[in-house]
Amino acid sequence: MTDEDGDLVYTKTVEVRKGFHEYIFTVNGWDGIIQEKWDWLGCIKVGTECDAIPGDEDGTNGLSLGDENIILNAVCWQSCDDCDGKLVASTKISDEEVSKRRLFDKAFYFIWNFLVPAQIMLVLALFVNLFNVESNRLRYISDASYWVYIIHLPLTHFIPGLFHQSSMNVFIKFTITSIIVTGICFITYHYLVRSTFIGEFFNGRRYSNR
Repeated sequence: MTDEDGDLVYTKTVEVRKGFHEYIFTVNGWDGIIQEKWDWLGCIKVGTECDAIPGDEDGTNGLSLGDENIILNAVCWQSCDDCDGKLVASTKISDEEVSKRRLFDKAFYFIWNFLVPAQIMLVLALFVNLFNVESNRLRYISDASYWVYIIHLPLTHFIPGLFHQSSMNVFIKFTITSIIVTGICFITYHYLVRSTFIGEFFNGRRYSNR
């Protein structure tokens, strides 16, 4: 948000789809020093007059957008009023909509709990049926899997941090990160693990790098 005229009222224009939206305010985006939730998030107190969804654990503002643009009234930090003590109305979600959302969330979690193991079994079935043949390439990948599993986790924490301040598209970041992490995993396996005692510990034998 910006304060172009210096009146200490910060504004921003955002494009969103029609429907009900929740929102909160933050200091310096999501990258500020995280302390207590009340200190760095502009949340309102749960259950107050402007709490968009009474009964949940978050204190959020709400707006309902139709076909026309709307201008929201200025509100004071972590407050329901405009800093002069005047209450600024906030759109509340209906009890019916709250029930629908809770039902949808429960259905989503229920289905997701079955989809994850189903996907794992599908991948295993595909590999058993399509790749159940002798292959030096697949043998190599299989031997490297233990090392890749161990080393990839710290890399997936460190490498994305190199692009943290970049404005690059998130999918491009993900692709580049995946390529770098995969490359480091297999290069280190080939030159530092495969022909050493570590490789023997993982795979039951040492391979010569040729």
